[in-house]
Amino acid sequence: YIKNYAQYCWAQGTIESRSKAIKIIKDFLAMRTKVTTEEFLDLLGILMTYSAILLIGEREDIKERLRYKEIDLKEYESIYRNQKERFSEAFRFPGQKLYTSIREYDILAAEPYVRHSALEGLSHFVEICIRHQKLKLAKEVCNYVLDNLPQNFKKPFIFKLSKIDALENPNRIIDPYKKTETAFGKLLKEKLLATKNR
Repeated sequence: YIKNYAQYCWAQGTIESRSKAIKIIKDFLAMRTKVTTEEFLDLLGILMTYSAILLIGEREDIKERLRYKEIDLKEYESIYRNQKERFSEAFRFPGQKLYTSIREYDILAAEPYVRHSALEGLSHFVEICIRHQKLKLAKEVCNYVLDNLPQNFKKPFIFKLSKIDALENPNRIIDPYKKTETAFGKLLKEKLLATKNR
């Protein structure tokens, strides 16, 4: 019931209804109601996804509002500080809890909908890590997925690793017409080939 009600609120699409969806799941998990591991992973993954989408959307919104002079720098900095604290909260819970729980549980043995929610949440956790300047942890999460899960789960995490690589090497000039293999590309190719040969 909790999951369906939260999804109903989220589907309404307003910031208020989406915030309500997040609150519903947070409040339910805070009550420490007895749920199975799979139910917990499912709710945690949904909570991470919803929290990240809302936070990142709000961050992009204030950047745009500043760019178009709808808010001044002082107001931007005040909103930014509040958002930064919320990013920290999402990083700690549900983010780190989700990552720890997935590592402790055989996610491949989970029901497909649970696996989907958990891995979707994990992908959003990586995005929160990136925006929270926790690139080492973001790479660790991506590498965990690349090392431990089948090929069909890897694409979002490969994309995230590429994004992290671009952030860490902003001065690298990429010539789309010149085919070169970077150290990152070589490592990625080795990991992909290793998992295909399993």
